[in-house]
Amino acid sequence: MTVSGSHPAIASHVIKTIVECMDSQRFGSEEFLRAMRIDRGRLSDLNGFMSLRDYVAALERSATLIREPRLGLKLAAAIGPEALGAMGFAFLNAQSLACALDGLQRYIKTIQDCTRQEVIRSDNQVQLTYRIEDDRIAPRRQDAEFSIGLIHQIMRTYGGQKYKPFNVHFEHEPGGALKSYDEYFGCPVYFGQGCNLIALRTETLQVFSPGVNGALHRLLNAQLEQSLRSRAALDSTSGRVRGLLTDELIESVASASHVAGLLGVSVSTMNRRLALEGVSFGELLMAKRRQLAERLLAHSELPIAEIAARLGYGENATFTRSFHRWTGLPPRSYRQRQAPRGQRSRHATAHASPAATSATAD
Repeated sequence: MTVSGSHPAIASHVIKTIVECMDSQRFGSEEFLRAMRIDRGRLSDLNGFMSLRDYVAALERSATLIREPRLGLKLAAAIGPEALGAMGFAFLNAQSLACALDGLQRYIKTIQDCTRQEVIRSDNQVQLTYRIEDDRIAPRRQDAEFSIGLIHQIMRTYGGQKYKPFNVHFEHEPGGALKSYDEYFGCPVYFGQGCNLIALRTETLQVFSPGVNGALHRLLNAQLEQSLRSRAALDSTSGRVRGLLTDELIESVASASHVAGLLGVSVSTMNRRLALEGVSFGELLMAKRRQLAERLLAHSELPIAEIAARLGYGENATFTRSFHRWTGLPPRSYRQRQAPRGQRSRHATAHASPAATSATAD
């Protein structure tokens, strides 16, 4: 899933949890929201997504404004598994820490794009790594410390005293005294490393929590699998093209060359990738035009000729033929079937533009 079909995204419920924590800890949530260029109303959409780049930049700016270089860690200490949504509660109900970590690795894409969270096993230790793979999203110290700190807190909640990290690595330089980091994680913390990670002894993977609910774990995993499939569809080339074909784009420059440019590829590359997915740009554009046409006919009073123009049809007759092919009805008949009784005639006469008044309705 990407914001506006082209930018990496993060789940809205993560942002909501962070803002609520900032409110309770007096960490300047309003500055954070301004830096993200959103208002509190958008936080109510728990199934939505927001810009990952804006989120990372907003954390960095907030840390600077409130003069708290360890903001990410302090947020992690005050936030629980709810920040990760279903993934967090599935973790706490896994049969073992090994199973829980495998879930983190598998389902990270349900809440965050362009991010690698990987479990690397060797003979005597296991490393859980975390890294945003888009190097243009920088600096990102606060996100790294928040993410690694939150995973640490959730593992400690799951394993209790049996959970003991071996060491912790960060890509960046420290934001305070090294001792404060060592005390937070209960182990040595190293900075300027190649990756953000938590290292565990191999035997720690066998730790299990006696209070797990197996039925709940299966239910949450089924939900996460569905989310993963939905995200994979959106991450495909066809999914990204669909995301880019907004109403505004269709009404302006919905050409293959323009959309390919937004994707950062050539037209031939875009077409080849779409062909591998069994669809063409023309089919995607036509499907979007049909959706927009049906919506405008059913829910607006725009003259039919103006709707045709908005969809990119140079002639009203061409639009009428296309719409009839899609639905089996001419536009006027479709509109009349959709309109409530007593209001069927309003669509044909209200708000006619100069271009529309010179054209026939069908």
